[in-house]
Amino acid sequence: MNDDYVPVVIITIATTLAIFSFVAIGYSVGQRNGIETGKVEGKNEGIVYCVEKPKECKIAFDYLKLQENQK
Repeated sequence: MNDDYVPVVIITIATTLAIFSFVAIGYSVGQRNGIETGKVEGKNEGIVYCVEKPKECKIAFDYLKLQENQK
């Protein structure tokens, strides 16, 4: 019986697991950082919008509350 293929199979499996691990870790770190950055930017834009246009901000807020109450 020839076992020359065993190292190739082990290397292939190890490489596949390593690539999958790097992709999974990169995705989770990128998603977490992206969400945090988006929250900060959205908060800042919301504050500026409400200070510059308080009437429009009130309308948007009332609409948001209406949507929440309909759920």
